Amino acid sequence: MWGDVPIEAVKNEWSAGIEKFKLSEIGKAIEHCAVNNKFPPTLPEFIQLCKANQKSEFTHKLQYKLSDEELAINQQRIQEAADKLKHNPPRDYRKWARDIIADHKKGLKVNDTALRFANEAMAL
Repeated sequence: MWGDVPIEAVKNEWSAGIEKFKLSEIGKAIEHCAVNNKFPPTLPEFIQLCKANQKSEFTHKLQYKLSDEELAINQQRIQEAADKLKHNPPRDYRKWARDIIADHKKGLKVNDTALRFANEAMAL
C-alpha cells in the first residue's frame, strides 16, 4: 500500500498527525497496539488511540486539591444532607390510591378509571 511512497513522506505525515499529543499518550497508544493489534494501525486509528489516552478537562479538574477550609465546608454540607435524609419520614407513594378507594367506600362519586387504577396500584 505504501510501497511506492518515500519513507520520509510517511514519517512526515505521521509526525504531523501525532504532534499535538503528549509523549505519554503516544506511549500508551503504542503499548495498546503491541498488546492488541496483529498489524500496525493506520494513522487515523492511531490518532483515535492517542485521543482515548488524553485526560479530559473534567479529569484535570478532579485533580484540584481542596483546602482544609473547603474540605470542612463540604463535609458539613454532606452531614447536613445526610441528617435531612434521616429525619424525613417514609413517603406513602400509594396515598392517592388509598384516598380514591376510601372515597369510593364512603359512597362518594369516583371516576371508574381512577378507581381501577387505584385498585391496580394497591395490588402491586
